[in-house]
Amino acid sequence: MKRTIAQLLLVALVIGLGWGIVSTAPKIAEQYRQMRASGDAMAYPFLGIIGVGALLVLAGASYAGWLIWRELASPKTKRHRKIETMSDAQIARETRKHIRRAEKKQASPSTTGPLSSDQRELRDELRNLDRKSTESTLEVIVFGAINGGKSSLLNAICGQDRFATDVVGGATTQSSEISFPGQGKIILRDTPGLQEVFGDRRALIARTQVGKADVVVFVIADDLRSFELDEIKDVASIPKRVIVCFNKRDCYTKSDANALHQRIIERLDGIVEPSDVVQTQAIDVAQTVEIQKADGAIVTRSDTKPRDVSALTERLLSILESEGQQLLLRTMLQRARELENLTTQPQE
Repeated sequence: MKRTIAQLLLVALVIGLGWGIVSTAPKIAEQYRQMRASGDAMAYPFLGIIGVGALLVLAGASYAGWLIWRELASPKTKRHRKIETMSDAQIARETRKHIRRAEKKQASPSTTGPLSSDQRELRDELRNLDRKSTESTLEVIVFGAINGGKSSLLNAICGQDRFATDVVGGATTQSSEISFPGQGKIILRDTPGLQEVFGDRRALIARTQVGKADVVVFVIADDLRSFELDEIKDVASIPKRVIVCFNKRDCYTKSDANALHQRIIERLDGIVEPSDVVQTQAIDVAQTVEIQKADGAIVTRSDTKPRDVSALTERLLSILESEGQQLLLRTMLQRARELENLTTQPQE
């Protein structure tokens, strides 16, 4: 409809300009000749006024034509206001608007017969997004490569084994969730690991969940690999708030772990804030300690180095406390816009 209106306006503009030139030019020329012939001193000022008027009309018509042409050239491109320039109230109103539009399109009479699986999934997500808007539920997702210790990290945060782990790796095949301890409206989600054998489907699940999250915790177990750095860049560019968690620091000496931590910060310069790169140890680690007695004899003793995820939880809660509402609103608006666009696409 908008494209048709723009086309009609462009045609009308061209016809109007053409008619104006054809109908008025001879009259203006005749008036000028008469003024010259009679020696009227206003002949030249008259011509100047007509020229200025013609330039103004031409400039206005050109601008109107450019606006119409822009609409015709990119009819499917929706120009949204940048979220960063909007107030919380404006974001909330915009989000509700997109949700309602998407729901209306989803329930359009043109949709006949039973819903496809994609349509049902879209309908459910619209309902969840509407509920999230009402309940202000913030979602934190844990993302990263296989064997990074994502599930173990979540279990350590929760203080109980709620997420599946596997020593071989690849145990997580779908997202899981649990309320953040002490924070009833904060949800933690686990995702399948990236770079798994035959793991394209699992990676797609993980990336889809990232798009819905408010904060992304990207877990690594060593120095950043190239594909991990690329993933972090992609997530940060959405944009999403990213915390990079260097897990399994127990595999290194303290000095080596600190040196590696600093190297990770340097490689993420301009992508992730240094304060958002943290170290953790998600599992208890058994270790053997040698003790020399007074008589010189050496005895061994088994000891346990307890898990420690305090750096992550403290940073996470600090962000949620200071930026939680803004992060929630921005994610909701981004997703509402995406869902409205999806409702306009034909279903297979």
